[in-house]
Amino acid sequence: MVRYDCGIMIKGTEVNIIQGEIWKPIKGYEGLYFISNLSRVKRITPRGKFKERLLYKRQNDAGYWCVSLCKNGKAKCKRVHRLVAEAFIPNPENKTQVGHKDETRTNDSIENLEWVTPKENCNMPLHKLRIVNSLTGKKDSLETKLKKRNAQLGEKSHLYGKRGKDNRFSKPILQYNKNGEFVKEYENAEEAYRITGIASSHIRECCNGLRKHLEDIVGNLKINKMKKVLKLTVNKEWFSRILSGEKTEEYREIKSYWVARLFQNNSNIVDVQYLASSLAGRTDLLKGYIDAHRIVLKPYTHVLFINGYRKDSPRIEKEIESITIGNPKKGLCPDKWLDTEFFIIKFK
Repeated sequence: MVRYDCGIMIKGTEVNIIQGEIWKPIKGYEGLYFISNLSRVKRITPRGKFKERLLYKRQNDAGYWCVSLCKNGKAKCKRVHRLVAEAFIPNPENKTQVGHKDETRTNDSIENLEWVTPKENCNMPLHKLRIVNSLTGKKDSLETKLKKRNAQLGEKSHLYGKRGKDNRFSKPILQYNKNGEFVKEYENAEEAYRITGIASSHIRECCNGLRKHLEDIVGNLKINKMKKVLKLTVNKEWFSRILSGEKTEEYREIKSYWVARLFQNNSNIVDVQYLASSLAGRTDLLKGYIDAHRIVLKPYTHVLFINGYRKDSPRIEKEIESITIGNPKKGLCPDKWLDTEFFIIKFK
């Protein structure tokens, strides 16, 4: 049987066997998931290169290690220390909770776990101390919260290196003052939170137009723009003209695909996806929805032109001036397009 090593583990790779490790099936997930006496969880997969895979563990908000178990298409989050106790520690008195003897929530070894009653769990020394602090009103200052948050996000793990600019889903945040003058650029909303103390959810709402401005702890500054890039593929001729500055507009047909790519809902009256599928060339209908502000343009700030579909294909990024509907200009498109309306993406 294949065993897995604890600690650093790359998904889908085989690791060494640990001597003395015992595996038992997880209750309710027999034949799918197994828990070991070393608090590791693995899954049995009928397909793939490896028939057994070690599951990633993550810490929840309370500080306990958790794993996600899936059965019949439904996923559930389970605490690892409870899985270990259910599989390896007898519970003759039918106690309902599992306690950590040293009160270290990340230490899920069998020697550190025991079945306890709710009262016994609440009488732990550190638990009592936390209750006393909460009742006496001792709360962390903003500076302390930021330090704890920075320390938590800075901890290295098997996912280290995929945060901030290294994460392909990360989007930079541009900060401006109320006069429209540029102040600072952040790698993403989380970095802006760590520096300014403004909740990252509020920053995202501001970037998406749901808030007008935000005041941070330094002064009356606002964060009002998130860099959002529209990726377009063009042929070599048009790419060269864009690169040289001769072409300042790009055109896309008014079809359902581009309606869904460029627009988003602005009300509960109309769904962009439904409109896109029922458009069928009715430009007048689309204009009516736009004029009534039932749908609005997505907040694209830049357009990335790519010449080809390879990862190393030439590319150039331009700032978007406007996205409108109209007839293209002669010389910037094939002549047969001149009498037809298109989406016009103007850039500089």
